[in-house]
Amino acid sequence: MNHGSRPPCQGILYTVKPGDTLSKIARRYNLTVRDIVSANPQISDPDKITVGQVICIPKVASQLRECAIVLALSREATVALPEIAGGVVLVQRAGEGKYALTFAATGLPNPGSLGEFDTYLGSININGQEYSAVLRVSAPFEQEPTWAGTRVININPFNYPDSTVTIFPFNLETSIRSGPILGGTIAECKR
Repeated sequence: MNHGSRPPCQGILYTVKPGDTLSKIARRYNLTVRDIVSANPQISDPDKITVGQVICIPKVASQLRECAIVLALSREATVALPEIAGGVVLVQRAGEGKYALTFAATGLPNPGSLGEFDTYLGSININGQEYSAVLRVSAPFEQEPTWAGTRVININPFNYPDSTVTIFPFNLETSIRSGPILGGTIAECKR
């Protein structure tokens, strides 16, 4: 394996972390191993990368236009949710340099039953910066209520695959919230 000279990166630079393989990294960025190897001629054996090695994630990854993340019960959840509970976040380009995140969840209990809450909040955390959307309830035709809201951001979330997306109970008046009840990561985004 040669960590030597590397051509200029036409994308983003990524530092290999413990547990990473090219296959895992490729999935995270919706690429193939071949895409990554093509952008990194210094990698002589795709099965041998090392922690701390810097590789180029080709621009194709940052040009992803839309995908959806299915939200699972958060590891931090302290409440039991009904079996029907679930959520999704649609991530899509919304013009030059803008990305819309549309959060939707169904099967969630009334937030007031979880404490002093009156709604839910959808949130993405990118490198410690949080972007949130207040979720509003809709229950047409006596169906199960759906909580939904959208936030437009000026940062490309596809460049930060470890960013977390969460939904948690929230109080609009006091801004108090609980821990997340549903969550996922940008890396889990599927077309």
